[in-house]
Amino acid sequence: MTIKTKPSSVQPSVKIDQALNRELIKWLQTDYAKRLGFHSKAHFITHAVRDLMFKYRTQKYLVIGRNDDVFFVKDLFEEKITPVIINKEKNVLQCSLCEENINLSCEHVVAVWGMPTFAHHLSEEKIQCCVIPYRNSF
Repeated sequence: MTIKTKPSSVQPSVKIDQALNRELIKWLQTDYAKRLGFHSKAHFITHAVRDLMFKYRTQKYLVIGRNDDVFFVKDLFEEKITPVIINKEKNVLQCSLCEENINLSCEHVVAVWGMPTFAHHLSEEKIQCCVIPYRNSF
């Protein structure tokens, strides 16, 4: 026999700055906040924290710039910058750290292709975006 228990309704609280709290209260009273569906501070803060956590969990690399044939990819967790070079002879991107090209097994190359603006320019320059080969995990 299993006993079903009711989940606890006790939720931990988080302290925020008083000025931020006042601004949040004012903003929640606007028509815009109501149209977005936010009805309380807890609802808004929960949504904002989930959104940020998703962003930080999924986006590890950020392309911070391009100089001619070199993209600069920043690791958001380790604060390192890795150059990704356009190999004009092979028409592919080549990571200077992983020494990977031809496929998208390198996260730095994937980061460059993941930025729509850069991907568009690379496609115009006839740089190939290779498909990740199927790997049987059985």
